[in-house]
Amino acid sequence: MAPRAGSSSTVENNNVAGSGNGQNNKEHSNLKKGNPPKTPSENSIMPDFEQEEHVFVSARRLSSSSDTNRRSPAKGTERKVGIPHHLRMIDEDLVMSSSVKSLIPDDYTPASSLLASQDSSEKGSAKRGSPLQQVPDPKRLRTSPGPSHRSPSPDQSGSTFSGRVKKRSSRAPEDYTVPPGYTTLGNLQPETTVNVYGVVKSFKPAWKCRGTDMCCVLMLMDPTIAESSSGLEVVSFQSSVTRLPAVHKIGDIVRLHRVKVSQYQGRLQATSTRGFAAIVFDRDTELPVTVEMARNSSSTFTLLQSDKDTVESLKNWSDAHPVLFTPSNFLSVSLINPDSYFDLTCQVLGVALHRTLDCVVLYVTDGTQPKHDLRKCAGEEYNVVQPLCNRSSQDDDVISVFLYGSHAEVAQLLVRKDGYVILHNVHSQVLKPGGSVCSVLDVVKPYLELCVHRGTAFGRGLSVLSPDSLEVKQLRRQQGL
Repeated sequence: MAPRAGSSSTVENNNVAGSGNGQNNKEHSNLKKGNPPKTPSENSIMPDFEQEEHVFVSARRLSSSSDTNRRSPAKGTERKVGIPHHLRMIDEDLVMSSSVKSLIPDDYTPASSLLASQDSSEKGSAKRGSPLQQVPDPKRLRTSPGPSHRSPSPDQSGSTFSGRVKKRSSRAPEDYTVPPGYTTLGNLQPETTVNVYGVVKSFKPAWKCRGTDMCCVLMLMDPTIAESSSGLEVVSFQSSVTRLPAVHKIGDIVRLHRVKVSQYQGRLQATSTRGFAAIVFDRDTELPVTVEMARNSSSTFTLLQSDKDTVESLKNWSDAHPVLFTPSNFLSVSLINPDSYFDLTCQVLGVALHRTLDCVVLYVTDGTQPKHDLRKCAGEEYNVVQPLCNRSSQDDDVISVFLYGSHAEVAQLLVRKDGYVILHNVHSQVLKPGGSVCSVLDVVKPYLELCVHRGTAFGRGLSVLSPDSLEVKQLRRQQGL
């Protein structure tokens, strides 16, 4: 019986004609009676997009009845032994007929465009194969699966961190817990005031704000947000630098009390509030977690056994993931090479100010001598405000470090002669006495200037050390004191 006008004919695959000519015979037949095939969903995988001479389309069968079943014929393909079912497709000749053209939806998208925009993360997605492949792979073909009712994972629905993945990180220990009254970073909610523990992934040392306060920024992580692209940003404003978290290096463990969590530019951010307090422990796993080893911003604090267990757990976790928490590059003066960036722990012997520029020069030493020529602070353009005692700026182990911009202002406020500091992100830049033209001497015998550039990028700045800190004790042993 001939098909009715306005309906589409379908074809059924025939068996392989033979191995001699290597071609398959196709013949048109009417659709067998039975249950009509299900309409393919938009997520269906279409076979072999590499055949440029074919165009796959979806057509709807027109019917005057409101409850008419819809069918989606598709183009005929060859049968490969082992395919468990027939694939019904529209014949290429029928696609171009006027009756079938009218059945193509207005929002039809070519197959090549669907392939380009298909989500690469979807399971079972079709992969581009060889152009010579003419037989469709049954593993790449499937029937229409119908709409997905899979519910989103908890991390997808409840997480506000931009870098969170769908599955829980395998690096996060299942037994990680925090003491009562504290919140893990993965369970933070906006508009709440909480107490948290975290590992420092990056930080900006204290600098002076536009007002009268000092400010510092920390980026914290814990095992519950190990897959976050950055972590939780904590911004602290305090009237004195001693009230800020005394972070000295990446990987330090921080305990913060009374920080307010809010939403900022689509991410969570914590800020200090009234009653803010901070305790910092060194990242070294060999050091004990005791009250004496804590760098605290408050005169009184408690440290229970549950707190010690949490700190030890974070130390071990961060030590097992050096990629996340890259150790700071601390160098002594004797190991400084040209054009390098490093952190320097040193003792301040004197301070000088530039008369016209926002530049402060620190005369410092760590007990070792440089192997390259370093620029010395000299000339009438500098005013020595804290002169050296019983030392000379020309001594071999006395070096000059130039601080520019906001770091110069911080040095004037915080640094005192005979005190100890950590200079973060010091640059040993090569100076060219002859101007911009390079010479052989610039390579054979470089002339260096140690400086901390403007801005807070890459953790630039300085940290003032207390006399009883671990870094000071190590430096004094290195100086032979």
